Amino acid sequence: MDVVLAQYRQISVIEGPYMSLTRSIFVCILILILPGLICWSQTTPQPSHTGSLWSELTAEAGKLKATRTRVDAHQLLAGWGALVRSETQPPAGKETLKVNSEAARGAAMNLYPKVAPSTVMLHVGAGHGTGFVIDPAGWILTNQHVIASAPLDADTGALMVNVHYGRLDDDWMKLADDSLPAIVYKVSDEKDLALLKLVRQPKAGGPLPAISLSAISPPPGADCVAIGNPMRGMLWTVRSGEVAAVGRWPQEMIDVVSQRLELKGEERRVMTEVLNQATPRKVLLSTCGINPGDSGGPLVNDEGELIAVTFAIPRSDPESGFSLDKFSYHVHLDEVKEFLKDRPQRPSPFVPNSWPEATSTSAADTDEDGILDTLVCKLGEEVSGMLLDLDKNSAARLPKDKPLDETNIREFWDFEFAIHMLPFLMAFYDTDGDGKIDLILRGSKESRDAKSELKLADGNWKYSGKSNKALVSDQNFTDKNLRRLMKAHPFTK
Repeated sequence: MDVVLAQYRQISVIEGPYMSLTRSIFVCILILILPGLICWSQTTPQPSHTGSLWSELTAEAGKLKATRTRVDAHQLLAGWGALVRSETQPPAGKETLKVNSEAARGAAMNLYPKVAPSTVMLHVGAGHGTGFVIDPAGWILTNQHVIASAPLDADTGALMVNVHYGRLDDDWMKLADDSLPAIVYKVSDEKDLALLKLVRQPKAGGPLPAISLSAISPPPGADCVAIGNPMRGMLWTVRSGEVAAVGRWPQEMIDVVSQRLELKGEERRVMTEVLNQATPRKVLLSTCGINPGDSGGPLVNDEGELIAVTFAIPRSDPESGFSLDKFSYHVHLDEVKEFLKDRPQRPSPFVPNSWPEATSTSAADTDEDGILDTLVCKLGEEVSGMLLDLDKNSAARLPKDKPLDETNIREFWDFEFAIHMLPFLMAFYDTDGDGKIDLILRGSKESRDAKSELKLADGNWKYSGKSNKALVSDQNFTDKNLRRLMKAHPFTK
């Protein structure tokens, strides 16, 4: 790997004819949207592991110099999870679960006894988010980004979460002593929603009550109530407000609209094209005060019916000193209903996307043979993953006279191996070179060996909670040529 770094330091930056224009527009969108929202699940960062595979990969990949660089429009526009997850802030120590004892007023006071018993806290590792029951059979709805880093269930390979619940006791919620395991049945990165089901019901008190979905969407100015588990606050903290706005993200965000209207000619055309690549997502804004840990919580109307799911708030502007957290972002009811149309009969193994989440991607020539062979993906300044084109058949197909954007990079970049560093180590292999990822190994930052594996066989993913494979190894390829190329790649030396 030292050889790779020495080579990268000698590589100069090369840009296509439209690269500067496209990059400036993408950066505008990035500045306007990405730093502007904070997602509100609460996670603790992983400790560093000196001498581990993870620390070696991160330290060395972070020094790589690019030959072509782009802002990743797909990751920026295609999923709320990628947009906001990197902005979470860690708690300053071990969480202490406390029940809210602040008296609610108005609509919140009347709805608390109805909504709070259906609202739960989801514990994922050292962090937490909020969820709520939508069916007494044990179905729970939350954000996808809340459960994204959850551990795998040893039997099914699906994500598993610990659910903390409570019961109403003399007008206040009382935390139950035990927690309930729940398995993730369905996720949507684009809608930032996840559907879970309890493995078992509470031992006492019967099933948890469910929140009903509203039949209609609320009008602007309608009363609404949010409940959740905010950081530094209390469990089942309730807040009231009003529906402030409804619109399509990101096309109708005011900063994006204003920026597009100011652009002229080719710049406006390119920005419009980028925005058109994004599937519109309907969001609702409220004036409820949301904090970290509230992600995945319910927003209800004055009847206690669900109208949206909390996921983010605007970030304050450090330069002006103005606080921009006067309203909160929620996944709109229409998106929720669409997501819940189909409920899987059984959980499926969690199959992660082989493309790392990224706000920027750099393409480079690691062995200085004049052919681009590696993509390095970053979330902000942190390396999130790398994709290796071992047989080097991608570079020749990349357009030379068009912007390097998400459309052509995903269409033309063919990789046989990928490594993800965030939120944990994962390795992806196209073992037989047929163009499809068919082996996924999940590891830890403490070890070079895989902890579990997913294998594609006869069109179905098979999960094993144990693996005898090394996370990064040429021996994981069945194709002899790919095995040879992997062994010779500077990345593995």
